Amino acid sequence: MTFKITKRAKDKALKRRLKNEKKWKIWRIVRILCLIYSIYCFIVGIFIMDDSNPSGVFDNAIGFSVFLMVFVMITFLLKNLASGWIRERLNEHMWIEGDVLHHFWQVSFAAGVNNYNTDSRGVEFQLDLSTIEAFKHDVKSGRVEFYISGKQVIYKDFRKKEIEEVCPLVNSKYKHVCYDYYEPGLVETLKSKGIPCTEATLDFKIRQV
Repeated sequence: MTFKITKRAKDKALKRRLKNEKKWKIWRIVRILCLIYSIYCFIVGIFIMDDSNPSGVFDNAIGFSVFLMVFVMITFLLKNLASGWIRERLNEHMWIEGDVLHHFWQVSFAAGVNNYNTDSRGVEFQLDLSTIEAFKHDVKSGRVEFYISGKQVIYKDFRKKEIEEVCPLVNSKYKHVCYDYYEPGLVETLKSKGIPCTEATLDFKIRQV
């Protein structure tokens, strides 16, 4: 069984995450307030303030520029922080063979405008579905977490199947995290296999993106 993964689904998952996870709430409020105040400064400076008060026009121009810049910076910061487990997983593939869930992706080797560039390296998680514990799903954000055993295969060159290292995973320590932007849905697929799932709001700190 192979899951379909599209860029559009990932983009929707990112927006859904930002909208519904509590830890982004304060940043989102500050972002909106900055936008509102920049629009206010623009309107006052252009349509209300007259030439008899040049310092007021200048102050509003500065206010518009500064708060608009802060709005843009927060927007990019939020998207960057919330991309963990979503956009950062490049060339992602997921499939099930028997009772093993395979989850493969690559990570970028650069940042900035090159943050989508990859080389021949990749990582594949081969997870034993019979060992899943504490399977949780946040309905609002789409976040999925579960503890599971298996192994992590690190490829030096995944195209040539050159393996650099194989690391065992134990469900008492390893937690697999993803957002359910897969088709068919990962949560429903695992439920159909008789794996119990707890619907809960999953709270965590920003540094645990």
